[in-house]
Amino acid sequence: MANRADKRKFHYIYKITRFDGKYYIGMHSTDDLEDGYFGSGQRLWKSVKYHGREKHSMEILEFLPSRAELKKRERELVNEVTLKDPECLNLCLGGNG
Repeated sequence: MANRADKRKFHYIYKITRFDGKYYIGMHSTDDLEDGYFGSGQRLWKSVKYHGREKHSMEILEFLPSRAELKKRERELVNEVTLKDPECLNLCLGGNG
């Protein structure tokens, strides 16, 4: 059974980088690329709250054709090795959205 995210027009992997190089990798599905979405990670939001949004920049790394492929790709990118990187702000393995 498809949920709302499955039916969205765009599915993409993004990276938010803080001024000092710390980063967060995530995924988002939307019908509007200008929807203002800016990540959802716990550490990321603490960083945005502390340093300010202007100290963070977001880039879309790649578009995927479906939500299922998006989850698979995020799992590949946000893996055990990534989580051990001291620059990484992600807390858990990718692909669970």
